[in-house]
Amino acid sequence: MNDAQTRIGAVLLAALVAVALMLRFGPDPSGDDNPEATAPVWSVEEAKVVRVEVVRASGRLVVERDGEKWKVLEPFDYPADTRVVEALVSELSAIDKGVPMDGDKADFGLADPPLAEVTLTLEGGETRQLKVGHPATVTRKLYVQAADGGIAAVESDVHELLIEDAESYRDLRIWSFEPSEVQSVVLDSAEGTLEVSRDPSNRWWLRGYGRADADRVEDLVVGLLNIRLQRWHSPAEIFIDKVEHTAVVTLKDGQQFRMEVGVSTGVISLVRVEGGAASGPVNSEELALLGQGPADIGESRAFPLDTTAITGLSVELPDGRWSLQKKGDIWERDGKEELKAQAALEAVARVGIEYPIEPPPAWSETVGKIVVQEGDAQSVWEVGGLVDDRWRLVRDTAGGDPYRVQMAAFGPIAAPF
Repeated sequence: MNDAQTRIGAVLLAALVAVALMLRFGPDPSGDDNPEATAPVWSVEEAKVVRVEVVRASGRLVVERDGEKWKVLEPFDYPADTRVVEALVSELSAIDKGVPMDGDKADFGLADPPLAEVTLTLEGGETRQLKVGHPATVTRKLYVQAADGGIAAVESDVHELLIEDAESYRDLRIWSFEPSEVQSVVLDSAEGTLEVSRDPSNRWWLRGYGRADADRVEDLVVGLLNIRLQRWHSPAEIFIDKVEHTAVVTLKDGQQFRMEVGVSTGVISLVRVEGGAASGPVNSEELALLGQGPADIGESRAFPLDTTAITGLSVELPDGRWSLQKKGDIWERDGKEELKAQAALEAVARVGIEYPIEPPPAWSETVGKIVVQEGDAQSVWEVGGLVDDRWRLVRDTAGGDPYRVQMAAFGPIAAPF
């Protein structure tokens, strides 16, 4: 066989393959069906969709908007994964026009039953219907049939979402609550118990210590909300032989959520949930936040002051005392401008808290105080006696328990001028 014969044979083989694909999967919309022409499919405003019904071979799927979220109504009653539902609604809403196609419905996967039949309900009760067939073989086209019976090829991958198992639409987060409604969080393990709680002024306190860092607490709460199951099970189906971690979240209204975590395999951990509707395996990395301690959540600064906002600072310690007042843009000490004022303020703001494993001892005496003025508001921290000749105790008069500060940290702020 010469080169010309080889080329002819290759062309014939390609033609046969194309014919076979055409017979198997239907026409390609990039062919002779006038790809320049477009036909309306349906008009849907994404934000107005309140209900989606899908009929497919695996059964009916019905999801309905529930406030800002979505809920699965069929084949089970359960909160939906909003991300998945919104992706489906977005894909469906994007289908507005397509290339008109001629031919038998069966060639496009639209014979009864089609791949999927979709009904959207809009605000006000108006509905839209669409039949979805199989995708084209070469281009990113999907065959659909509008309510008027017209068949079109559209740019969409929505068929992939339509044939997903109903379980893919289930919200696999273990809990659902508003972070702003959290009153307290308790983490318990063999290493100890960590408890943070919110006071009426929305300040967070770390039990056994002082203030908790509000940003770190928020990260903890959001992290707990982001824990997702790999597979859904009812709590009765999950047996945990040994509990490694326990987390309890209490809301302002008293509602409580509890989670027990089994020993990790290194990859997954079994989780049993109370106050939620599901349990199951969870990626162990998502549960690492349960191992946090006081140093991870507690305020790192002994005197958390904003040096740009305060208007006065008074320091009274056994080794020195001084005070600063802000007059306009000038800091004064003893009625005179103090050029080292900013450095002194920053030195106080830098004093850190120590978080040994054991909580501090009980308060026994007061030997000094730090007073911060911010406009009409005043914050006071009392300075206590020595602990093991290494620390001094500090107590925030706004609340909380005493905490330790390195003895050496008081030297630079006792005499900064």
